[in-house]
Amino acid sequence: MRPRPAFVAAVVAVAGTLAAGCSVNAAPPKATPTCNVHQSMNVLVLEAQSVPTAERVPCVATLPAGWRIAGARVRSGRSEFVLSNDRAGARALVVHLDARCDTTGATEVPSDELGARRYERIESVSPGFSSVRYYTFAGGCISYRFNLSPRGRALVDEVSLAVGSARRAQLADILRHATHGHVTL
Repeated sequence: MRPRPAFVAAVVAVAGTLAAGCSVNAAPPKATPTCNVHQSMNVLVLEAQSVPTAERVPCVATLPAGWRIAGARVRSGRSEFVLSNDRAGARALVVHLDARCDTTGATEVPSDELGARRYERIESVSPGFSSVRYYTFAGGCISYRFNLSPRGRALVDEVSLAVGSARRAQLADILRHATHGHVTL
């Protein structure tokens, strides 16, 4: 199966930006960091480039009813995306990718992500819900900052399942294949 021309053009444009050494302050318009790597390759590549040591990048696996991607930002050394909800609030969940996280004050709990350690720091359970979750792994850290309003605090599990991660190796393989080996991650 040959890659779609629009997909190849988007990948080449992203690769050109990266090769030129430009700093990207925001994700391309209408770009969303979904875990469908073929659909979101440009944003996921930018995320991977923002923290070149990270073996995985965060993405949105599924959006439950009422949730939306409110924004994405990619810059050198860090990326983030924001999920909003009609009940939980405008910035109910902010997900960051960094080279490392300070897990001081957080408690290690069993991880639901293979190859990653998970830490939780609950900051408030009333009136809303506020906490930070960290996943640390080779070369990086993904953090979830929950800030759910009182009406939406019960949605923490629902939104937790909405976020996943894509492996750098998988992104690199797809990028190499789509560009016939002309661009590497």
